[in-house]
Amino acid sequence: MSIALSDEAELQVQGYLRFANLKREQHVREVVSTISDFKSSRIREGEMYNFRELLALFSELEQEARQLIEKEIQDAYHTNALLVKLLLGQAQAAGVELAVDTNQLENEFLLKQAARNQVALQEKELRAASEAAAGKLADSKQFTQMKALMQAKSQEVAALRKRLEKYEPHNVPSADTA
Repeated sequence: MSIALSDEAELQVQGYLRFANLKREQHVREVVSTISDFKSSRIREGEMYNFRELLALFSELEQEARQLIEKEIQDAYHTNALLVKLLLGQAQAAGVELAVDTNQLENEFLLKQAARNQVALQEKELRAASEAAAGKLADSKQFTQMKALMQAKSQEVAALRKRLEKYEPHNVPSADTA
């Protein structure tokens, strides 16, 4: 089963995927930060730890990470529930009653389609960023200066070759072509 959406609706889905991606990156940074804070506060350079101490440290880190990850996942689910509530509210305000079939959320095909949409969005953003960077490079002061310098040197080389023709016979092969 494929879900066909208008271009506007597809853009809104892509916008939500960007939002979700930013939130995911934020959550990953928070987990990494928690682990880094744990390392800096609990582990001392040059200190030796025995097996029991290491088990206690890892157990404490596991507990902190579990609490943070559970909180982050709960926040993500609440965000999704709020989105569904907003959409259903907008539909009701427009006189439309919608029903959410949660069985479709388990549909592997639709999940893969959503993943493909996200990859396509990321590729599109990458192309746009690449084109913008190429445009910035061509417009940069250093690039234009280098281009002008190369053109001036090419003209200088052409003038020097022309002057050299006076002293070199035309029938002697050039060192450049030999």
